[in-house]
Amino acid sequence: MDTKNIKTGPLLAFIVKIATSFILYFSLVNIRNSTDFYSYNDVVSRVNDSYFYKTVYFFMNFTEGEFYGGIFTTLFLIIGACLAWLLYKKNSKWQGFGITAGSGTWPWVFASQVLSLFLTVYVFNFVRFFSEDVMWLPTFIVVVGTPPALTIVYGPGWRKLFTISILSSLFTFPFAHWMNQYIMPTLHIPGMVSNIATMAFVGFVVSIICHQLPWMKPSTAKIALERANLPMRQEDTETFLWSIRRTLADFSEAWFYGNELIGIFVIVGVITDWLININHITNGSGLVPEILMGQMIASSVGILLYRKRYAEDGWYPTFMPLVSTVPGIILMMGGGIWISVAAAVLSGMMAAPVGSYLAKRLPNYMPGAVGFVSGMTIVTILVSAILNSFEIFL
Repeated sequence: MDTKNIKTGPLLAFIVKIATSFILYFSLVNIRNSTDFYSYNDVVSRVNDSYFYKTVYFFMNFTEGEFYGGIFTTLFLIIGACLAWLLYKKNSKWQGFGITAGSGTWPWVFASQVLSLFLTVYVFNFVRFFSEDVMWLPTFIVVVGTPPALTIVYGPGWRKLFTISILSSLFTFPFAHWMNQYIMPTLHIPGMVSNIATMAFVGFVVSIICHQLPWMKPSTAKIALERANLPMRQEDTETFLWSIRRTLADFSEAWFYGNELIGIFVIVGVITDWLININHITNGSGLVPEILMGQMIASSVGILLYRKRYAEDGWYPTFMPLVSTVPGIILMMGGGIWISVAAAVLSGMMAAPVGSYLAKRLPNYMPGAVGFVSGMTIVTILVSAILNSFEIFL
């Protein structure tokens, strides 16, 4: 064996990330500060009586897509995204992975997310379905589902922005709410499966509709056209630093941003919300330590195993377990360190290949995200079945 060709960077980065995930877990699990700072139950119980609390819910809901749902998480996400966008515009050497895959569409992606959530919460007022018996609603799906995915496909344009946002807002919540009320109660799988199944279904339907509309013609952002003739940055996926950066970037992929600076801001925001009030973030479940640890482990496993796919394809969906299987199973099974680790390792191994396989078989007018969320549905069901079978040992 030629020991000179053995790359120690990826393995060392993996060890560092796993150690960091456990340090985060044991640090946060022993800090359980309960205050009056906008507890989740208090906010949703007042959301239909006050525009102020509806606005608080709006901000919290923006980061629900990665199972956080915190005010500071949202604020830090937006600040991080603005900084990443400015660095991208300046073509700074510190920009890291280009925000929204270097497509130059971040302002339009962000606009589609804000507009779609605004329509869902304020215009269609789907929050009216909150009641004493219903304390959670899937209003957040538009932020991490069809609107940003199709905006990247079709590019900038006001008519495209409004078309995608309105259609997505009309279809998303009703379908997800129907699944949550009538389908999920009969199944022994994580409730979030209905969310990702909704993303797949609505993404499929809205993509077909948009493909038939004459004004929905794909275009490239001006800044991306200007960058097209510049030399491409070559990333060495066998280095320690790349592996660390890639996991951080995975923490921002739920919103289609994919940048390591934003990932750092998101993690800081999550920790801030947790330290202020454990009943505020993650729907007051108290499971942030398990979720954060599991997400970091899942990304680390996927990146260690599939880093060569990044080198070959430029990108690979190792983010998938972070926004689906890991938090969904932890919430379903009530947490616990070994539940978190088992869900993370299994989904980190399985999710990305399944999602990539499905995404590559979609029509070119359909976003790859439809394949990713379809893969999330399959993997989450499989992993939950495995862990349910061995629950007594966990």
